[in-house]
Amino acid sequence: MRLVANIPHPKLKISILSFMDKWIIEIEGGAYKQAFKISHDAIPSEEEVKKLLTEELLQGCMDRFNGMHTDFGKAFQAYKNA
Repeated sequence: MRLVANIPHPKLKISILSFMDKWIIEIEGGAYKQAFKISHDAIPSEEEVKKLLTEELLQGCMDRFNGMHTDFGKAFQAYKNA
């Protein structure tokens, strides 16, 4: 797996990687990570991959991170109370 780019963002860690003819966009927020895989055939270049990183996509990721945090918190609390 080859790191292609780190994209600056004030709240998220955003990385673009290349692996086995796929672009992988990794978006990390705190302890949580989301990944998107796209074929090199579908998106020809790193610059084109960056165009996918819209505010709408990133806001959706942050919303999912909040949901993930809530779900994990509930599961962890149930584990501790068991």
